[in-house]
Amino acid sequence: MKFFYEKRPVPLQIHYGRDLSYDAHMHDHIELVGMLKGEAAAFVDSREYRLQEGDVFIVFPNQIHRYEKVEEEYYMIFIFQPDLTEEFSQVFQRMVPEDALIKGGMGDRKLKQAMENIMELAQKETDMFSGAEMKGNFLILLGRLLARMRLQGTLAADTQTLRQILNYCVEHVEDDLRLEAVSAGLHISGSYISHLFVEKLHMTFGEYVRTLRVSRACRLLQDGRRTVTEAAYEAGFNSLRSFDRAFAKQMKMTPVAYKRKLADGRDKGMGN
Repeated sequence: MKFFYEKRPVPLQIHYGRDLSYDAHMHDHIELVGMLKGEAAAFVDSREYRLQEGDVFIVFPNQIHRYEKVEEEYYMIFIFQPDLTEEFSQVFQRMVPEDALIKGGMGDRKLKQAMENIMELAQKETDMFSGAEMKGNFLILLGRLLARMRLQGTLAADTQTLRQILNYCVEHVEDDLRLEAVSAGLHISGSYISHLFVEKLHMTFGEYVRTLRVSRACRLLQDGRRTVTEAAYEAGFNSLRSFDRAFAKQMKMTPVAYKRKLADGRDKGMGN
């Protein structure tokens, strides 16, 4: 299957939509869809699902997935980093669902209420209190969802190896992620790792690591407690120059501007 690696520039994306159709891709976020009306076709690792009114659909990090339109549809979609709810991060790194579709999942009143609460909170300015409330609702949502699912270990062949590499990088994002270090840590040929990234993700291994670390830095800056320098080194960069360059390329703004934008949002929230 041909697919592309999607660089997600923000750690959290939430919205209502009317057309799910999207080419085969993968990313390091969790993707969750709640179908409110209509029907769509979804594919995860070549398996087809039909999403109908009241269903909930979830894609774990680094799973190849795509969507096709079947009829007019209306849905809620949540795309977020696993460390938003670190309580479940190990589940998302090491497991995948046997079945990605939870038929009638929105019939669970508490689950649906959590989804609606998250949607409402996403429309508000972010402050320390709404951030905690957002996380609380995600914990309720995922707790009730995962309790209804059967999970299993990951896949086979190149895809399994690729997932193994991606998960290793996520777990060791603050450590040495040079190609030779990852190769030694996983006992996988460095040339094979490079081949997989170019062949499967259409990006180099180095580009992926920089993308991962910028996303990590964004998450660290969001709590407001870290300086740009602290976030850079904690995310695994070994110089501010390389961090600034990678951050600006991915986020289309400097780290300082990003931190200032977050601070302005918190100030407005506190002033309401």
